[in-house]
Amino acid sequence: MKIKLIYNNKNIKKTFFLLMIVPLLIGLMISLTNFARAEWNTTDPLLNNSPKTQGWKEIQIYRSPSTDASENKSSVEPT
Repeated sequence: MKIKLIYNNKNIKKTFFLLMIVPLLIGLMISLTNFARAEWNTTDPLLNNSPKTQGWKEIQIYRSPSTDASENKSSVEPT
């Protein structure tokens, strides 16, 4: 029984290494190569555009006079 238990433990360690550690190492190598090949001194022209030049329109939201009046009444104390 002990021989089978030790054998299974080695299998568990191997599968854990293959299924958890190896993908982590592969992802780390991919990200490091991407960072190494990146052009760090160039700027993206899309980041410099303001929202208005991209086509967004400015809108204003107005409050109704009834809510403004009730807020003013509660904030002003009678003397």
